Amino acid sequence: IDEPEALVAMTDPARARAELDCAAALVVEGVGAAAEILGIGLPAKPAAPVEGMPVIKSGAATGVTEGVITEVRAGRVEIEPLGLPEEYELSATGDSGALWVARPSLAPVALHQGGSSRPRCFAYGLPVLEVLAALDLRMLPPAGLD
Repeated sequence: IDEPEALVAMTDPARARAELDCAAALVVEGVGAAAEILGIGLPAKPAAPVEGMPVIKSGAATGVTEGVITEVRAGRVEIEPLGLPEEYELSATGDSGALWVARPSLAPVALHQGGSSRPRCFAYGLPVLEVLAALDLRMLPPAGLD
């Protein structure tokens, strides 16, 4: 039986930036959504990424992965696994859009864009404060936590 696709969210052209390869969408009324990051918890207030900062993300393809920020520059944050086996998968197709959050604060620091496993395992993303500014957005604390 073919069922019509359910509308979950709508994007606004004013909240999209092709040059950053990102956009924001508003969840439509009546669709349930959780404020927490699957397998991680409720995010804190966004922060600037810092080299040496331990981070964690929950990606659709790789699940919960962890690493350390090894490079920060305008428009790019690079992350590598730290002390993990060579076959560790930090990033895979389908993880794009996941939030890298600082450990242990859970402050969002980067929006995942991609990565590689060979010849060197790494992931990269956009500094989340730059993304929020470019899309003219701000993150609100979950209800009751402000």
